[in-house]
Amino acid sequence: MAAHKGGASAGVQCLIAYGQAIPAITATAASPTGHPALDLLSLIQWPAFAASVVAAWLVASSSKPRRNVGFWIFLLSNVLWVAWGIHTSAYALLALQFCLAAMNIRGLFKTED
Repeated sequence: MAAHKGGASAGVQCLIAYGQAIPAITATAASPTGHPALDLLSLIQWPAFAASVVAAWLVASSSKPRRNVGFWIFLLSNVLWVAWGIHTSAYALLALQFCLAAMNIRGLFKTED
């Protein structure tokens, strides 16, 4: 397999193999190790993930106040997932988060004192 590098642009080069262009990340000033610089919006998925797990734990509690807090945290996770979904054009995720937010609001009303 003969491969050669195509023209470089913004830290991405294309390897040409079997007539196919395959993108390859190369080092840039922003990423001296060869890894692309992290996009801050891409990191939103991790606090959204953590909030979802904590919220699920709290919602499963037998304590009504803890369940209420869990629904509030679920709503926070919905907002974070929507921000990430918009950033990544994940439209099914966006639709899911709006549906889950409606259920979380329902849960809030059911757990209020």
